[in-house]
Amino acid sequence: MSAAFEQSLTSEAPRASSRRCAAKDTGSDSMREQRASTALRVAGLYSLSFAIVSALVGAATWLFTDGELRRSLDERLHSELIALEHADRAEGREALIGDILAFDAMPGNGRYLLNAPDGTRLAGKVSVSQVSDGIHDAVLVHDNGQSETVRLDALTLPDGATLAVVGELGLMRRTELTLLGIAGGGFGVVIIIGVVGAVLTGRVLQHRLAQVDGTARAIIAGDFSRRMPISSNCDEFDQLSHTLNRMLDHIERLMGSLRQVSADIAHDLRSPLCRLRARLEQALPETQDPAYRATIADALERIDDILALFATILRICEVEAGGVRRQFAAISMAPLIAEIVEDYLPSAQDGGHTLTTGALVETNVFGSRDLLAQATSNLIENALNHTPAGTRIEVNLLRTVEGIVLEVRDDGPGIPQDMSEVARQRFGRLDASRSTPGHGLGLTMVESVALAHEGRLELADAHPGLVARLHLGKEV
Repeated sequence: MSAAFEQSLTSEAPRASSRRCAAKDTGSDSMREQRASTALRVAGLYSLSFAIVSALVGAATWLFTDGELRRSLDERLHSELIALEHADRAEGREALIGDILAFDAMPGNGRYLLNAPDGTRLAGKVSVSQVSDGIHDAVLVHDNGQSETVRLDALTLPDGATLAVVGELGLMRRTELTLLGIAGGGFGVVIIIGVVGAVLTGRVLQHRLAQVDGTARAIIAGDFSRRMPISSNCDEFDQLSHTLNRMLDHIERLMGSLRQVSADIAHDLRSPLCRLRARLEQALPETQDPAYRATIADALERIDDILALFATILRICEVEAGGVRRQFAAISMAPLIAEIVEDYLPSAQDGGHTLTTGALVETNVFGSRDLLAQATSNLIENALNHTPAGTRIEVNLLRTVEGIVLEVRDDGPGIPQDMSEVARQRFGRLDASRSTPGHGLGLTMVESVALAHEGRLELADAHPGLVARLHLGKEV
């Protein structure tokens, strides 16, 4: 076989010129931040729920206690007031006044008041403003001029006199303050327990999600034998993992069947085509007729094109199967890219393009040298084949917060945004690309290489032109 034919078996020029990237960043750092923020949100909701419940219980306890203390004080005041009223009816006014004076003489007492119909105080040491029938709050004025709010129960006697019993609210206030301190301490303990429980719950959740995330990343990288971990707890996570594992088993069977069919078709058709090509090459020197020689040469070119297509299909199947990761090693990217660009300089000059290298950081990535060279070549050929003469093409190797990025930028015409998805589909070609050679598998190959390296292919508008970025993850 010719050298050109050998090269055609290992490369496929992409058919789409550019595509605007519509997807947001899904790098590993971003996903880890999302997972951590989810755990923090769960922990925060857990703590907030504890705080709200504790506050509601505390408020309910406060209201209930305050009501019970007031009810108990009101019942005591009313019972004393009724007893004094009975004494007035049974023994007379003088006896009532004597009882009040006797009570007031006791140390620490002085809680009764008897006023004449005209408001003159007949008995009692307290001075209360605005005495009215029934239980209510009132202002008690002491002899030193100080005042305090008290609880008062009063009634009007048959002759118009007013009898009142005063109850201090100080004891009730002290009891409420004591309960408030106890409730505050209990609230603090509950909050601490809630925060600790929230942190533990968040860590458990983050650990389980990290296991699922790690397994998913391994599957994306090509290890289709990996499955979601299942613990002995038989909880919702285990049920979800079991369902996902069944789905993965089904997908693996379908993907295996699809790859096998594609590989079998490509492999089985290559053999007869190779034999046909060999016979045509043998017949070419034996034919003297220029028309026949031109026909044979055209047939050889078309056969080479078909064989290149089958070689690309087989290569994509091999990459997507994940077996290539066993050959990964630390690759120095800058010399590799510089070598590839140098190889394409003659082709770029022939087509009237300007091909240069921009920033090439010195870095190593973990991957396959052959696959990375293939992807770089495909992106450069994409720019050379689908941009007009005079286009400037620049190749950069950048270090970003996401990791190492291979960038191929041109100032060509680009493509319409609504056609960007077509450019990345397998066998997808834009109408403007139908006149160029190839089968629309170039970007498919690049995306397969990106996934094999746990990266992604990004196509964006360069204003003007296209910028194709191959994200390769962290450097090693």
